[in-house]
Amino acid sequence: LALVLDSAIEVSGAERGFIMLAATATNELEFKMARSRGRNTIPGGSFATSRKIPEEVFRTGEPRIVPDMLDGDLANVHQGTVALGIRNVLCVPLRLVRYLDRPDMPAETRAIGVLYRDGREKGSLLSNSTRAALETLATEAAVAIENARLYRETMEKARMEQEMRIAAEIQQALLPKAGRSGAYFRAAAASLPCRSIGGDFYDYVDLSDGSFGFALGDVAGKGPP
Repeated sequence: LALVLDSAIEVSGAERGFIMLAATATNELEFKMARSRGRNTIPGGSFATSRKIPEEVFRTGEPRIVPDMLDGDLANVHQGTVALGIRNVLCVPLRLVRYLDRPDMPAETRAIGVLYRDGREKGSLLSNSTRAALETLATEAAVAIENARLYRETMEKARMEQEMRIAAEIQQALLPKAGRSGAYFRAAAASLPCRSIGGDFYDYVDLSDGSFGFALGDVAGKGPP
């Protein structure tokens, strides 16, 4: 995210910018990172701006350029942003384009967030080349961000699977050997969880009077805990 923001600020000559990404569960925009010139990170709580433009860009999937916040009725709509001295805004969607395996597959393009940048100099970001460069950057960034997210999920899944394997080994170690033989009996048992771990437990019990006992238990509720 820092690399994307630094590149966007350098390409556009903006003073600052931020990235918002859609939450997986709610698909609502969440503030992720803000940067300013000089490759400085701005704390999210201190980055004051209006959410109207980012949310509009995310909803429509279309870039939004505001040459001058003081033109027309924009100052009334974005009073908070104007109060900060911001004059121009450029916000582009982070669109994820899925490459198709077959020509008959439907194209899939969806927005995963927005790339926003602004400045206090009127009309400093209006050139066509700047807009084209930022839109290209946003497209490439969306792929990189999505790949990073998938990689993080894969690593988290691998960690969970490793923990589950360890839990299964611990659980099996708590169980006695499968078979037990005595003077007048032969017993056998096994625990086969439907997944990595289960809630069942058994044990053989040698009683003080020479009798043989068998214990069987079932944990209330399932899952790693």
